[in-house]
Formats: sequence, structure tokens, C-alpha cells
Amino acid sequence: HYATASLMPVMDACEAEGLQARLMFPVHDSLVTRCPRSERDEVARIKREVMTSHWCGDVPLVVDFKAGKTWGSMQGFTIPA
Repeated sequence: HYATASLMPVMDACEAEGLQARLMFPVHDSLVTRCPRSERDEVARIKREVMTSHWCGDVPLVVDFKAGKTWGSMQGFTIPA
């Protein structure tokens, strides 16, 4: 499963960049992380890069992002490709 395969590489990349991001838990095909707002886009970039590099399917993988203080308040956002 690509999300599970991405867990450690995502956190290793965040640590290598000196980010404060921490993996909270995986949910189905998602990786939920906690990080300062100032790191949001960089963490999202790392997640997209790692998750798409682990994808072996024939259909391109699209990685979506949401952020919020609570699960119910999360809203989608985009980062440059």
C-alpha cells in the first residue's frame, strides 16, 4: 500500500529538512501529520514527492491536501507543482 510505504520516508525527509512535523497516524490512503503553519507547504511538498515516487500504478497518483486545527475544520489547499 503506497501510503504505508510512504510513512517512514516522509518522516525521514521532514527530519532531514529540520522540520518539526510529526506523523500523527495513517487513515486509509492518507498520512495525517502535525506541524507548525509555517511548515505546511514544505511538508505537503515532501508528502507529494514521496507518495508519488512510491506509486507503481498505471494511472497517475493525485495527492490532495487539507489543513485545519481540528478534523472537522480541515480545508483543502494546493501547493505549486
